[in-house]
Amino acid sequence: MDLQQLEQFVAVAEERNFTRAANRCHMAQSALSTSIRALESYLGAPLFIRTTRRVELSETGHALLPEAQRVLTAAASARDAVDQSIGRVRGSLAIGLVWGSVSPVLATYHDAFPDVEITLKQGLSAGLVDDVLRGSLDLAFVGRPPQGWPPGIRVISTRSIPVGIACAQGHRLARRKSVGIKLLADEVFVSDPGDVASHNAISKFLAQSGVEYRAIFRVADIPSMLDLVAHGLAIALLPRTAAESQPGICFVPLSGFSPTCISAVITADRPTTAATRTFLDILHGLAFRL
Repeated sequence: MDLQQLEQFVAVAEERNFTRAANRCHMAQSALSTSIRALESYLGAPLFIRTTRRVELSETGHALLPEAQRVLTAAASARDAVDQSIGRVRGSLAIGLVWGSVSPVLATYHDAFPDVEITLKQGLSAGLVDDVLRGSLDLAFVGRPPQGWPPGIRVISTRSIPVGIACAQGHRLARRKSVGIKLLADEVFVSDPGDVASHNAISKFLAQSGVEYRAIFRVADIPSMLDLVAHGLAIALLPRTAAESQPGICFVPLSGFSPTCISAVITADRPTTAATRTFLDILHGLAFRL
């Protein structure tokens, strides 16, 4: 039994899915299954109860999981101690992102720590928060969930961002300094994924103002929303920073109604790696905010 096997076991235990765990471990699913079977053979007991739909921890797996996590944390701390003693940072860093770009801070970070392998994942806030909790992401730039932050999340910094209309540069609203709710009547919207721009509150406000929220297009991520908006197929209710992150799109504030969303940098509320700590240090030093 080695550290790599323990890492793979923890990945399957936390993901409850061999495909997701294999992606997390950057290996083929067949290789991961073989490794887990070898670990089970070594221990002389099954670690998982496998069905056609789910993967659950066995009694032995439940007993092993906290010990495996403790060993991996200790091993990571030992590596960090050695690296710190010689001024080196290595390992990997996985970052989640809802919108915008972290390229400026990544450029500074890579120059300082070229041995760190960096993975970027774009998605919706709810999924990225879950990934941070599970440990498949080290940190993420997300919007605050409507129900608030779940236990186990540590918020590094927050920012309140205005929400308004995102439209193509040639759209009739693009040249306005602000737009009233009534002017949105008969407009076609691309639906907000629901965790970025207080979708429910805004659509309710539109309805109370006699404006129908006609979400003809429904998408699963912010880049798809921005692409439809940029091509003039619809308008969207989005945070200013999201709307301004793609060329060809104008952001127009709403008059008489000023919704905002909270953007945050988050990590899990557990010991962080040296790669994560140094990234957050650089982020703070650059006063970088999406």
